[in-house]
Amino acid sequence: MAGLDRPVWPALSLAMARVAGDWPESKGFPRSGKTPVYTDMSPNVWRVHRQVLIPFPASGKDISKLSYADVINGDIPANRFYNKYVLIGATAAGLGDNIPTPISAHGRPVSGVEFNAYVLNGLLQDRLIVPVSVQWQYLFNALLILLMLLLYRPRGWGWVYGISLLLLIVLGMDYLLLSGFGYWYPPVVMLVSIVLFFLAANGHLLRKLLRVLFEERRLSQTALTAIGEAVIRLDERGHILKFNPMAEKLSGMSSVEAEGKDVDDVFRLVYSDNGRRFSLQHYLAGEHADFHHVLALKNSQGDEYQVSVALSTVPGGNGDRRTTVMVLSDVTKEHALASEVTHRETHNVLTDLPNQDLIVKRLRNALARASMNGKSLAVVYLDIDYFSKINEARGIEVGNHLLQAVADKLSDFLGEKVDIGHIGGDEFLLVLEEHKIDRSLEDMVGLIFRSVRPPPTSF
Repeated sequence: MAGLDRPVWPALSLAMARVAGDWPESKGFPRSGKTPVYTDMSPNVWRVHRQVLIPFPASGKDISKLSYADVINGDIPANRFYNKYVLIGATAAGLGDNIPTPISAHGRPVSGVEFNAYVLNGLLQDRLIVPVSVQWQYLFNALLILLMLLLYRPRGWGWVYGISLLLLIVLGMDYLLLSGFGYWYPPVVMLVSIVLFFLAANGHLLRKLLRVLFEERRLSQTALTAIGEAVIRLDERGHILKFNPMAEKLSGMSSVEAEGKDVDDVFRLVYSDNGRRFSLQHYLAGEHADFHHVLALKNSQGDEYQVSVALSTVPGGNGDRRTTVMVLSDVTKEHALASEVTHRETHNVLTDLPNQDLIVKRLRNALARASMNGKSLAVVYLDIDYFSKINEARGIEVGNHLLQAVADKLSDFLGEKVDIGHIGGDEFLLVLEEHKIDRSLEDMVGLIFRSVRPPPTSF
């Protein structure tokens, strides 16, 4: 029943049942909940009386739906409506009132005419659900808390099994109360009560667990911040999700600035030997995601580093997208030290020119290029006359200065056109390739000897 100021009008379903004689007024009202006492006495308030809950059928199988157009066109036989209640209304979305219900499939609310049909169906079958009054709910909840207190033990975990069994018993009773007697007790109150009791009874354990979790998170964050490597997390498209402070130093930008950007735009990596650009996207897009390389890095602020790059891809679980973790280790000092050691192994200590092993290797490469290109090359052997006498007369230090002066003279004159090697003592070897110089080999050899011609005055 409902009405303005006073609930004098029966619901449409009850009015239809009374008119049809299936629920005469002498029968009174169906079972319903208790109407609370009115607190607002204003005459313009819509008031309700004897509320019930509606038993919606599964997928609407108890309700038949027919097209109004098919009935008008005579496609539906008339006997289909014999001894039936017929409700007419619009069910298409946007043409009538729509009511959200527990059976609103895929977010589609139930139309008003369907809703009234479900109410009428529950009334005729005497299956309307009566909500348990608030007073009975309070009493039942108090009894539930009392039972939990009786089951609780300050030591051990055996009491948890007792409360779990109590939970199953209450859920079973709730189901029987609904299916057998048509009364509804909301189980959420019971579940919240058990959770709150568990939290109150084990607050010290939960606090300890939370402290452990937060401490573990803090330690992990501290380790990530203090670690000497740059750690970068990428999504499956190679865009940066997050990185640590060391990565900020190497990239020259903050984590917030880099978030969402392409990894190749933030970390500009090149091959150390030839300066060719290295693409991380190429590896992420293929099957080479797990790898390790040493590359050169130049960040947005102009700083240059030698970095060891390691990528490891973690496949996503349960449909999650994969993520890739990239680790950059700054090996600039180590690379410089290794380069210096390599340089010392292949260059003369005194003149810093390629030694015999390196110049022989370059000579082999030059011979291979000349043979392939059909070009000529010349090998020039230079030896300083009377060098031993210079050492004897002037000392080793003067001899060393002479060797350095000859090396500087040759390097300044020839530049990158000719490979120059100091093969030992006072001996130099020059490799001249025809395609590198702009004159004949004979002229070039003559110029070389003239460049180191003795000065007019002697020692």
